[in-house]
Amino acid sequence: MINRKLLLEKQVLNSLKYLNEQESEDYYEINAKEFEELFELSGKHPNVTKLKKFQGKPLLIKGNLDLRGAKINNLGKIAKVVGNLDISSTNIESLGNTIITGHIWDSNTPLRKKKDMEEIQEKKDNMSEDRINKTREVDNPTIDDVDLKAIAVYKILQSDGEVNKTDEEIEEKIKSLELELEELNKKYDESDNSEEYGKIYDRILEIEEELGDLKPEFDVYDLYEKRYTHYGLTTFEILEYSRRDKEYAVGTEEEMDKAAMEYAKSYIDDVGLDGFNPGFVDDCINERYFESYVREFYEDDIRYNPEVYFNDEDYSLTSEQEERIEELQKYVETLEEFISDKEDEQSELDNEIEEPEDYKTAYEEIQKLIDDATTKKETAEEEIEGIKPDTDEPTEEMIEDALDSRISDANDDKVRWIKEHGGDIRDFIDNDEFANKLVQSDGWGIMNSYDGGYDYVRIEGNLFYVMRVN
Repeated sequence: MINRKLLLEKQVLNSLKYLNEQESEDYYEINAKEFEELFELSGKHPNVTKLKKFQGKPLLIKGNLDLRGAKINNLGKIAKVVGNLDISSTNIESLGNTIITGHIWDSNTPLRKKKDMEEIQEKKDNMSEDRINKTREVDNPTIDDVDLKAIAVYKILQSDGEVNKTDEEIEEKIKSLELELEELNKKYDESDNSEEYGKIYDRILEIEEELGDLKPEFDVYDLYEKRYTHYGLTTFEILEYSRRDKEYAVGTEEEMDKAAMEYAKSYIDDVGLDGFNPGFVDDCINERYFESYVREFYEDDIRYNPEVYFNDEDYSLTSEQEERIEELQKYVETLEEFISDKEDEQSELDNEIEEPEDYKTAYEEIQKLIDDATTKKETAEEEIEGIKPDTDEPTEEMIEDALDSRISDANDDKVRWIKEHGGDIRDFIDNDEFANKLVQSDGWGIMNSYDGGYDYVRIEGNLFYVMRVN
């Protein structure tokens, strides 16, 4: 087995040695854009780094260098890139001694594959002790929750055809060969007889080949727990290169419920609400907060710009004005009765006074009283006519009525009102209500961006739910 620690140390020492050697050399400095233009003019030929203009010097390229898709397998005499480097979809397997100060994009390259393979092998090495100790055997008395979940995922992968099933006969054969292999490895390490040594070695190779034919492409120990979870669910990747991008989340019913709620709560920030039916969103708006927001939105504007919200017909008399009108109307009624009585007295004078002079005097005295009462009546009526609502400032009752009307209109279509008035719907959503409603509507599948589904399996009395998430 390759000692990766020693290999890494050797690579570091080689890089340091190369840098020390370069200290005595001059670099040929060139801008990344200028180099890319030369590279393009050369037909993207790798020997562009050996052009005469570079005077045989190693190149120091300043800026972000983009070599995507170029048919090159090395970086030539590029000594250093002061910036980012993109070598995606090239045939580059190694950067050699080239120093990159920024980020390296290397997808779809032999270099990336090599890194992935090394990472997979490192994780396999980490699982070797578990494999030896058989921690993921269901009859292991100390089996933990993570190992049970790994078994659950593996069972689902078997049922889905992702990994070949093995019957009891094959399983027994595999176990028998593994035991024999274990014993042979011990003898191999202890043997000092060259003839015996060779026979053991040949048998080890035979068993390894036979096991390779019998065993599935990967086993339960090739399910590696990720450092991160899927909204709290334990997540596994497959330590097999062709399946390295497949990830599976697993949990109990309680864990699935909790994870679905976490997912739903984060959905608004991650995706937004545009894809939802307005009625669905409307039901999840915090009504108390919404009404408070609408009230605050309109209240000051109604107070300071009443002409926008009211016309003269909207204003009403104050209680004091209404009391004054009532008082004046009663006064007018009293005066009208007084005038009517006096007019009756004038009519009766014909029968009571015979002397013309006396009649005239009595009639004129009564008329003075009638005229005085009439003047007072007209004055009161003019005052009544002059009492008008104050249109300079709306009353509190008018303001409240206007606010209630606006709130009622906004409540008819909350989503529309929020959008029309420049609000962010996410600020009004009751996250718990939205999460509950979303989970009730779409179920646990909302967490599965791959195909929206999930499977379940029972392991040693424990029911686990499994979904592919990537």
